[in-house]
Amino acid sequence: MGWSGKKNGVLLSLAELEFDVLVTVDQGIEYEQNLANRKMAVLVLAARSNQIEDLEPIIPAALAALRSIHPGRPGRLNSTVAPPLVQPKLKQLPTLYLPDL
Repeated sequence: MGWSGKKNGVLLSLAELEFDVLVTVDQGIEYEQNLANRKMAVLVLAARSNQIEDLEPIIPAALAALRSIHPGRPGRLNSTVAPPLVQPKLKQLPTLYLPDL
């Protein structure tokens, strides 16, 4: 694509020529970039970390959000992890609470 070495606004401008939506874990993009006049929609996935194990539970909500997201209004999906009541001896996945969409 020839995007090597491109940064910030230039990279977003190139991306919007090729894509309809940018899905990112960059939680600062809304504050660092002016997204209001972009032709490309932006969906921010906010989880405990950007590890796939933490992002995987919000993927169904992300897929649903992609059906209705619009350019110029960034979408954000947050997940919060409830602390476990007891420490399990076996590996147990955390319970995630997702916002209603």
